[in-house]
Amino acid sequence: MKLFSWVIAFFLPFLLSGQEQIRLSGQLPYEVSWAGTDQLGFHYLITHKEEVLKLGSDGRVLSQYAQTRFGKPQWMDLSNPLKVLLWFDDFKTIVWLNRSLTPVGETNLIDAGLPEVRTLAAARDGNIWLYDEPAFKLRKINPSGQALLESTALNAFLDSTPVITCIRETDSGVWAATQSHGLLRFDIFGQFQQRFPITDSIQTFVCIGPYIAYIQEGKIKFVIIQQGIEKTIPLPEAHKSVANWLSTVGWIVQKGKNIDLYQIE
Repeated sequence: MKLFSWVIAFFLPFLLSGQEQIRLSGQLPYEVSWAGTDQLGFHYLITHKEEVLKLGSDGRVLSQYAQTRFGKPQWMDLSNPLKVLLWFDDFKTIVWLNRSLTPVGETNLIDAGLPEVRTLAAARDGNIWLYDEPAFKLRKINPSGQALLESTALNAFLDSTPVITCIRETDSGVWAATQSHGLLRFDIFGQFQQRFPITDSIQTFVCIGPYIAYIQEGKIKFVIIQQGIEKTIPLPEAHKSVANWLSTVGWIVQKGKNIDLYQIE
């Protein structure tokens, strides 16, 4: 509860002020393929050398992890800083890391009978939400690969087959972003609840209290789903076409051989 309150306290003032802007808060000397920041302010990087680094807010390396069995790591789910999900798409494998980046478990989706999964997320109870594309179903499995819950087939009530690009679990249920069907909300049992027809094709998003936040057309967009209210913050022109990542506590941009850390205020 304290983490949730801290995140809300960080973002709420600028969302209400009407004077939002991006401010450079730091720079780190790394070239990365992915970057993120957890709710505690720790930075996580996947470098071009395929190493995973955990850094303090001062940029000091606290922990690192590397392996050669599963190919290149793609991204991390930092929603639980005590049990981080690291995804290896080539081998459809999750490696679970503790707060010191020590492996504490593995989940192979091929062994679980789900070889075509591309979109997944950590559930709050330590399990996994994923989208089973051949079956058009949202599923929940445990780290051993055993099935726990599943939705009805989504193509049964949508006008065309959805392509789900990102999944997040929040207090209000499970959210899924699609390329052409807006945002879909499911309950905690995986059953479809409603569709919000946002016209943007959302590739990834973060949840900040009542807001869904994502980057689109050179802007960070914040949407209060229940009220349909949207606020936007323009991004610096020079950074609109470079690799960048949005987190619940800021924005990270690859700039040459460094990454720039931004706060929104």
